[in-house]
Amino acid sequence: MSVLNDVSYPLRWIAIHRHDLRVEDREGWQRFEGILHNGFRRQLNILNRHLRVMPTPVFMVSYVYPYALYDAKNLKAGDFANWGNLLDDFAQDRIPHIHESKPSLRPTPQRIGYWVDWTKVEIPLILSRARSALTPDVRRYLKFWFVDNIPDWYSALRRVGSECEFSSQVSAMFRLLRQIHDVPVIGNVYQGGVWLGDFLKVADGAFFEDWQWHWTNGAVLLDERTRQSIARNIALTLEKRKHLWLNVPFLTDPMTAHFRREARAILEKARQVPVMFGEHQNFSKAPTHIPPSTVRTV
Repeated sequence: MSVLNDVSYPLRWIAIHRHDLRVEDREGWQRFEGILHNGFRRQLNILNRHLRVMPTPVFMVSYVYPYALYDAKNLKAGDFANWGNLLDDFAQDRIPHIHESKPSLRPTPQRIGYWVDWTKVEIPLILSRARSALTPDVRRYLKFWFVDNIPDWYSALRRVGSECEFSSQVSAMFRLLRQIHDVPVIGNVYQGGVWLGDFLKVADGAFFEDWQWHWTNGAVLLDERTRQSIARNIALTLEKRKHLWLNVPFLTDPMTAHFRREARAILEKARQVPVMFGEHQNFSKAPTHIPPSTVRTV
């Protein structure tokens, strides 16, 4: 990643779910300004260990989600500190779910999730538990909330005929997060969608996990219509002057020049809008095919 930082525009980097880097990997973590993981415990351990060698200001991002998450074997709710589950230790019968006859999603084979009706949750109890979990050190370094699965959230509401409630559900959850700790809330919007305008009225920013490459394997997005749609949604985010985060895979040398052109084009358009680049994972076999550039050569 350091080879990318000699462009004329400064690039700000966040490590996103970098479980391939050990907590004690000083050289690996010192390349990042921000660290994102579920909850907050792993980020805090990393910062406490490597704070002196990391860029300043350094911060952490707490990854949470719009559903209640349970262990698939015993249905025990995951905790807030390690899982990012805002409804930790809540029994299922105490959580108002958006009605579906089966688990809403399975983020991993070991975990299942149920979409929550955030307009009906027990706010005082959640606030009490979450606030008590955030130590002074966590509050000092926690600068962003990151809410995953925004398109899936909209789709879940649509399946039960409640897509019109999307804005109120987002507002309720994001208001709760700001009451726990008042920092900007970023949502993972994948590629964006018809709901993006409404979402940006509530959110402080958007993360595009599919920008130039697909997030799961680093494969280049070649479909021109898809690329144009993402570009329009990024433009909307900039127009609304919201935080813009873009996902970047491990880049092989042939891809570096393309990334520089695209990154510079984004930063030129952004002007005063905060832009950050998230490195999700080092893919050992990153593709080398370079897609047609959609911006001028610089």
